[in-house]
Amino acid sequence: MKIYRLTIFILLTIGSAIYLSSCAMIDKIELLSAPSGAKVYLVPLYRYESDPNLVTDEAKLAEFLVPEGRTPVTTRALEKVYVVVFDLNGKKQITKIDVVHGHTNQAKVVFQ
Repeated sequence: MKIYRLTIFILLTIGSAIYLSSCAMIDKIELLSAPSGAKVYLVPLYRYESDPNLVTDEAKLAEFLVPEGRTPVTTRALEKVYVVVFDLNGKKQITKIDVVHGHTNQAKVVFQ
């Protein structure tokens, strides 16, 4: 019984390592807003779907802040689907971006 549990743990760990290594780091992800000056957060879609209230929780959202600064900003991220949260003076706009190697990776919102 103990060997069986250990085998499952090893397989899950190996499976996670394979999944993580299959995601390439993508440069030149452009995040734009009009007007400019918005803080931007790149939240992996699976994290957003598991906790949609994350967008309103500043403490949880802080983990995903784009470190390069405010819009317009260029950053890098792993190849996957993200929910992009733009925050301009407390007003938030949300959009999705599918970060893919070899594509134009850009997200833009317009604040009214």
